[in-house]
Amino acid sequence: MPVIFRKTQAQRHPSEPAAISRTHAAVITCAALCLLPILSACADREPAPNQSADVDSLRATVAALQTAVVTPTPSPPTPQPTECGQQDIARASRAVVRILTEQSSGSGFFVSPNVLVTNRHVVGTSDAVTIEWQDGRRSSASVYYVSPDRDLAVVLSAEPSFETLTWAEAGAVRLADEVYGIGYPLGARGLPVVTRGIVSRYGETSAGRIVQTDAALNPGNSGGPLVDRCGRVVGIVTWKFTIAEGIAYAIATADARPRVEPAVEFVSGRARSPLFSDPFSFCRWVDTIDWPVHQQPLGIYYAGDPSPFGGQPGEEVVWRCWAGKVLGCRVMASAGPCMKANTSREPSPELLAWCRANPWTSPPLAVTGHNSIFRWECSGSNPIIAEQLIPDSSIDGLGYFLGPWFEIRP
Repeated sequence: MPVIFRKTQAQRHPSEPAAISRTHAAVITCAALCLLPILSACADREPAPNQSADVDSLRATVAALQTAVVTPTPSPPTPQPTECGQQDIARASRAVVRILTEQSSGSGFFVSPNVLVTNRHVVGTSDAVTIEWQDGRRSSASVYYVSPDRDLAVVLSAEPSFETLTWAEAGAVRLADEVYGIGYPLGARGLPVVTRGIVSRYGETSAGRIVQTDAALNPGNSGGPLVDRCGRVVGIVTWKFTIAEGIAYAIATADARPRVEPAVEFVSGRARSPLFSDPFSFCRWVDTIDWPVHQQPLGIYYAGDPSPFGGQPGEEVVWRCWAGKVLGCRVMASAGPCMKANTSREPSPELLAWCRANPWTSPPLAVTGHNSIFRWECSGSNPIIAEQLIPDSSIDGLGYFLGPWFEIRP
């Protein structure tokens, strides 16, 4: 979280795990020491970024918005259709769900039966999230894509939605147009909350194209859609001012859609991708993608003869994409070091069971996990963190260990 930003938190809902609350409390303590509450992300219980680069990026975003230098984007004079109205907003709300991670919660909306769009800061460094549906059911989903330069993410849901949203045309936003924010502020459950406002301003800033609105948006609205009277997405809610009323921002559709649509088209089966056997063209195509090593699709193991990765012929290497570059990690005896770091301060069920059965011992790595950044001990029958083995600075923005990964060049 940047120096002039505060990512706003919300009270823990009674039905949510206490573990989330403890994580939340640690984040708030950190935030109080290093932030000034001028802007707020509209996500509940937002985790602090792992990387100083993320902080610098958010500082730049805030600075750009605070300067208030906005170049209006030309828009057509065509008025909104009069036949659009309440029924379209109600239909649009059915495509919005609540997204939860261990550290935060926010909103997201379906643009394809199994594909959602949300904010990058809502999913954080998680590779898997939980979707809470309007009827209270929960299902799993995986983070498929995060934008390297905008607060955007694409999530693949294990269960389909029967309602999806469409994008408004680029340039369709006009001053004083009526817009609606739809999402789950302050831990709301069940049906999403709909708030109405107008477009206060719009256009280009150094942080990208934005839509400013006076709609009442609060923590938890992050990642939700800002729609017009016809229920079409004109922006994705992302930030708001905390020291003033009625100043909130959404990433304009003209900026968001080109960044997420290729990933949406591919994962929806509507577009072909480059061959997985050519990671260089694939990574140029998707830019950045967050696939856990152990869950990657067919073709993740790129073995050359001779190997293009500088290793031995036939060497097994897993790879992923970061900002258009190919990053590789040698599997060797196992893919453990190539997997994401486990940064959780909450003991796993396996660790709890071990300490109950073996008090005052040092649990083996088979119990604590090879990818944990902590060394755990059993204090009696209670697991405690004895030491942090890997500093936060050794973990990249998506949660992978920096050490084993290296850039691969063609």
